[in-house]
Amino acid sequence: MWNRLGNPVSDGYYDHLSWDGKMGNGKKAPSGIYFIFVEGDQFHTWQKVTLLR
Repeated sequence: MWNRLGNPVSDGYYDHLSWDGKMGNGKKAPSGIYFIFVEGDQFHTWQKVTLLR
């Protein structure tokens, strides 16, 4: 998992991801379209997520 600057923040194994809808500063993220990049040993994918408030 990486932060907004592209720096790794974890190298653990995940079988699911969740997001509490908050930005790095702890405030609620506004409604909008967000892109999530997930990468594993033998795969990588981009997913588009829509957050509605």
